[in-house]
Amino acid sequence: MRLLTHNMLASNIKGVINGFPLRIEPEKIVEKQVDFNPDFLKNMLPKLDWKALADASKIMGYSELPDEVPDQTVVDSSEFLQKLHHALLELHLEEGALVCPETGRRFPVNKGIPNMLLHEDEVFTAAVAHLLMLCCCSWCHVPASIKCSFTSNDNRMKLIVFRKTHAAAYD
Repeated sequence: MRLLTHNMLASNIKGVINGFPLRIEPEKIVEKQVDFNPDFLKNMLPKLDWKALADASKIMGYSELPDEVPDQTVVDSSEFLQKLHHALLELHLEEGALVCPETGRRFPVNKGIPNMLLHEDEVFTAAVAHLLMLCCCSWCHVPASIKCSFTSNDNRMKLIVFRKTHAAAYD
């Protein structure tokens, strides 16, 4: 797993507010050569969480990145871009774990692949996830009112979302 991937991953456990950055527990680190592409690096830089990248690279044994986001003159230098390239794309976590900063839940990394699958009790139900999407969507601009009720036969919560234009029920 590259540090580029690590910089985009977060824990999605139910109830977790701060699931980023995942702490790296390396067991095996490998370096794999990748073609240097300065344009890609310059385009990715604004999308990266710099502190998470710098901390992760130190954990992986590479301390060449500055702690703070460098200014534009440094970013344009070939030397800096080579260091960023190495940290972001050539360092690979082959074996180890990623740890949620809030819960301590360990996600194993085997053969460079992080297993971020959640246990059943760690997952939002489809209804809750859909409800959150409906209530939080920015394109709709129509406030929703929510009514929750429990059905007596199976003790599952029924969520009903009312909007000005439609109503939908989710089990």
